Amino acid sequence: MAISRRTLMSGAASALAFAFPAVSRAQDEQNALEFSRIFGKPDMKGGPDLDTARILQENRTAVPRQAGEFADFLSKSPLLQNITGGVSNNDYYHLLQWNALALDLTAQDHSTTTGTTDPTYAEQYGPHRSSWALAILHLAMFEAVNAIIQRHKSYKGSQAAIWSGVGQPGTAINPKTASVRAALASAAYDTLAVLYKNKIAYTKVVFNRLELAIDDPLPAVQLGARIGSEASKVILATRKYDPGTGKFGDGSKAQVGLQSLSTEPRFTDLFKGPVGTRDWDIDPISQLPVALGGHWNEVMPFVVADLHLPPGPPAENDPKFKSALDAVRRLGGDPAPPALGSRFKTPTSRKGSVFAPLDSSNETLKGIYWAYDGTPLLCAPPRLYNEIALSVAFRERPIKRVEDLAQYLAFINVAMAEAGIGAWTGKYKFHHSRPVTYIRKTDPEGSVLGSKNKEFTPLGAQVSNGTPAGANLTPPFPAYPSGHAVFGGAVFEAMRLYLRGDTAFTFVSDEYNGLNRGPTGATRPKFERKFKNLTEAEIENGQSRIWLGIHWQYDADDGIKQGKAIAKDVFDTFNS
Repeated sequence: MAISRRTLMSGAASALAFAFPAVSRAQDEQNALEFSRIFGKPDMKGGPDLDTARILQENRTAVPRQAGEFADFLSKSPLLQNITGGVSNNDYYHLLQWNALALDLTAQDHSTTTGTTDPTYAEQYGPHRSSWALAILHLAMFEAVNAIIQRHKSYKGSQAAIWSGVGQPGTAINPKTASVRAALASAAYDTLAVLYKNKIAYTKVVFNRLELAIDDPLPAVQLGARIGSEASKVILATRKYDPGTGKFGDGSKAQVGLQSLSTEPRFTDLFKGPVGTRDWDIDPISQLPVALGGHWNEVMPFVVADLHLPPGPPAENDPKFKSALDAVRRLGGDPAPPALGSRFKTPTSRKGSVFAPLDSSNETLKGIYWAYDGTPLLCAPPRLYNEIALSVAFRERPIKRVEDLAQYLAFINVAMAEAGIGAWTGKYKFHHSRPVTYIRKTDPEGSVLGSKNKEFTPLGAQVSNGTPAGANLTPPFPAYPSGHAVFGGAVFEAMRLYLRGDTAFTFVSDEYNGLNRGPTGATRPKFERKFKNLTEAEIENGQSRIWLGIHWQYDADDGIKQGKAIAKDVFDTFNS
């Protein structure tokens, strides 16, 4: 029998009390205004009609802004159809659906149609915050499953706290007495209602659809729901969340319903004195004055005691620096930027082009492939790496039990959250210059490939689905180490450790799924890429930022090392 919403949430500390979309207006909207000008407003060819929306949903890209439209195309999702149609109505597929919703919410979180007045925009903006939020959610879902199936080591004693919270000994809890699907639904709903309060309408849509598919006995559903809600409460408490104030005390400055961009410092808040050529400075092209993640070094790690900070950038007279400078200057330019502001034609020796056929030599395509630069409908790198991790675990190296998949996703996302803390701590410790400012300031009249240094214009972070104002942008935070490299090192090492070895895999990036487009071009073609192993992908992911002209080679090299070291520590914590 189908279980009613009242039944599923009965006894749970449900987040239904959160209204939608109540949000404080006493927030600084300036940061959000500047980011939405460049990043936030999708400029999708053809418009967000329902047919387009359905296609995008099936290709892992969320578009609809209204709950009704979201419900309509969600019903066409093959994953949800399999669940509600009884083809795959099991615990495993319910976990997959909640993961899919989380990734959709991160994509929505980086998209807006109205700028600062849109409360659904930028609740957990940027790679640092999105990785933090995804770790919290996947820990809650893992502990909900693990409290019932009891196969894996618990995170910080959460299992015992959950059993105590529901007033049941572990010996009385098992998949027959407690519904895993109900536990997943309550854990995911209650956690997402805190992390993405202003998008609760989307979460309700998924919750309503999935609850109809839960056909476990009523007592099992009730206990499962209580376990899931308790799991959410316990994990949120590990981040020092206060449900009374809606604030987190873990250093993230996160607050329920608040646009996270309002908590981000400005460049001038952090750097008061003269800016040297090797110091990070505001991008002369985008002129974004925000220091994104400038306080993220204050965030309490999830498990690691050592962030494995890299040694620092090489000295200016070090051959390693000179080699990196030559590489990014020759490979990273844009030979045909839009004629806007401080942009100039910059010839490049980088091979290939955006729309050229895919082959091993197309460095332009490979640079864009990994971007996910906090842009509309794509989110930031943590979404990309979740997609890859799940794709491999579903296809090339199948993880077949729900309890194992829940642990795997928690491990992957905690590793990325720690990587985010480690990378941003390093960035603001070393506050190292980006190529565009160093090259333009140093020997401005010098010339490479026929263009002057003072006019160097990188191909830039890919503000996909945006407008020309986002072209050639350099991300608004310091270069060293590369966030992509640290995240990539962490996730690919985590996959090697959990899956016990390297593996070949195929993957379609949302940057090249045949639907998304660059800020100045037509829709990019669809390419399914094949990698001979995870290590090849890890190296190319780091290298991609040099091809875009926004990082130095040592940013990538040292970042990968840091990410791998962090992943090993997280793995040991999960498995010791």
